[in-house]
Amino acid sequence: MAEKNTINLLGKIEEQKKNDLIIFTTYTFDPIFFDAYLLKNLKKNNPGVDIIVLMDYKLFLGLEDSTAVTGKDYVLVPIKTRKVFHSKIFMFISESKKQIFLGSHNLTLSGLAQNLELCFSSDDNILFENCINYINSLLKKDHNLDPEHPVWKKIEKYVNGDVTEHRLLHNENEAILDQCLRKVSKQLNVIEEVIIFSPFFSETEKLIEKIMRLDPKKIKLCIQRKNHDLDPTTVSSFNNLSCYEVCNKRTLHSKFIAFRSSDKNLILIGSPNFTKPALLETS
Repeated sequence: MAEKNTINLLGKIEEQKKNDLIIFTTYTFDPIFFDAYLLKNLKKNNPGVDIIVLMDYKLFLGLEDSTAVTGKDYVLVPIKTRKVFHSKIFMFISESKKQIFLGSHNLTLSGLAQNLELCFSSDDNILFENCINYINSLLKKDHNLDPEHPVWKKIEKYVNGDVTEHRLLHNENEAILDQCLRKVSKQLNVIEEVIIFSPFFSETEKLIEKIMRLDPKKIKLCIQRKNHDLDPTTVSSFNNLSCYEVCNKRTLHSKFIAFRSSDKNLILIGSPNFTKPALLETS
């Protein structure tokens, strides 16, 4: 089962061919790794492709390593928010196919080849439209991409303003946890357990209290030794909550909240840690 659920994301990126547009969103970005290793293969396998990398503005200002092609052979856009830009969405787009990889992985060597990350692969049309609309919204709000840049035409031809169903949750206008719990409450009547994994925590008690409104029978909080900042005293008052240690030699960078019932399971995966800024606030 573990092998079936394993994605070699680095290999999947290298396999991508004949795409018209490739978009990466990332918190941290490693230009040396991207420029020297990934870019050559992407250009070779996708002739004429436009590549866009969106990253956090403050980390962009702090970039110390770069190459002669950093931000030149592709578009590198720093995204400003009141806090941090933390999304991780990889999109490979052509007229004939749309492939999305959404998860906890940054566009770095550690994110693609060293850490244990959680990644969701999909060619779902609604999710694609949600993602491309989100990217388009970010770029228009940020104004760091020249409005005359030719890549706009490639982006805008895929944008669909009529989409009403939302499978991508983001916090531009509403906190992610509120959206998540509302969706879960509509689909699950009785929640047998909630499983939470995150390397980083803040306002943990407040987050758990919100989840408790769904009246789950039990909550499992999973952490990796020496790879978390959870204060156990913040959750000791919850009777049906247990902490579990995840054992693995590699650094687990995954973030997820799973909601399990007798007949259906739902999972929130992506970039949000179990923190107040990620789950309880807007960007």
